[in-house]
Amino acid sequence: MLGIKASTLAALIFASSSALADIKIIDTENGAWVTVRDMNGMPQAGAMVKFTNVPQDREVYTTNENGRVFIPITLERSRSIRIEAVSGNGLTKEELAFHHSASD
Repeated sequence: MLGIKASTLAALIFASSSALADIKIIDTENGAWVTVRDMNGMPQAGAMVKFTNVPQDREVYTTNENGRVFIPITLERSRSIRIEAVSGNGLTKEELAFHHSASD
């Protein structure tokens, strides 16, 4: 029983130390720069990033070694965008941002 508790505690500590803590979104005219960081503030390389509320864009993008990726946005009007990031170990985080379209 003690072995099970110890392994469960170790798994919880590992999961909490590698959890996604932050998604930073910087809007530009043609898209958004997305940065993904873990609980320790370290960049999350290889995180999969996608829109969850832009039906015309179902593509999945992957962060580089600095935890960053550029996602092109081709919306005809300004609107809120929701971005989801999934780390290599399956942890997810969503963030909502506003995208300003140049045509507005």
